[in-house]
Amino acid sequence: MKREAVNSTKMKKLCRLLDLPLYAASGILELIWHLTARETPQGNIGKLSDEDIALAIDWRGDQDVLIDALVRCGWLDRDEQHRLIIHDWHEHADEAVKKKLSRSGRPFILSRRVETESGRVETKSDDGSLPGPEPLPLPEPAPAPGASRAANGSESSEVSNRAREHPPGPAVGSFHDQSEYIATAVINEIGVTTPWARNQIVQQAEHELRSTADTDKPLTMDEIRDGMIHQWKQYRELVQQSKVRGNAMKAETFFGEGIWKNSTEWNLKRGVTINGTSLRPN
Repeated sequence: MKREAVNSTKMKKLCRLLDLPLYAASGILELIWHLTARETPQGNIGKLSDEDIALAIDWRGDQDVLIDALVRCGWLDRDEQHRLIIHDWHEHADEAVKKKLSRSGRPFILSRRVETESGRVETKSDDGSLPGPEPLPLPEPAPAPGASRAANGSESSEVSNRAREHPPGPAVGSFHDQSEYIATAVINEIGVTTPWARNQIVQQAEHELRSTADTDKPLTMDEIRDGMIHQWKQYRELVQQSKVRGNAMKAETFFGEGIWKNSTEWNLKRGVTINGTSLRPN
């Protein structure tokens, strides 16, 4: 915890609202930040229920009172999309969190405080990056299945056949809309239905679209979709062949941590190697 946070007006308000001494209120915030770093490193702690947050920090009182006090003091922001966001999480997060997000290509989720005509202050989430240009129509897919760039620079016949079965998806629209389409196709193919896994796939797909949009060869939705499916199936095949150490990763970890793009992080047993992976065109 930063030194200035301990003696801030926000901290004193939290002490007053919860009727706690300073050391107890400081401990609450410290535990919440540890929880965020571990479970929701982007800062969108609203993924967890109020009850789960209260249980995680061993809060013995009313969970609604706790969350309301944190919001009123400005430590948490309510958000339409993410429910709750850690206020200024990019400033409170430690270096380990920042490196973790950088490695997986995920931004901090920030809240933008907006004053309405009535004077009420509301928050809207932001992905932590500067606004980009309006997305251009994506190029038409190449007519030959083998021309599509997939992970490892090639794709299996199974992925090629499946790609032809999928509808082309929206040609224009926001990066988020395109990412939602990709996530739907991936989820339908790999059979994973948890909302958390879908959310991670959406975020990873949007990162790939944004990061290559202004390059000479932007990645298409088909390429990202097929690359994700190919990587997951390859990983699951290695798990079934007992070539992976420890417990198999869940889809939300495999995609959410960005591990899907780098087979060196698949925890393979000694002597098991596969080619490095990348969605970037050669």
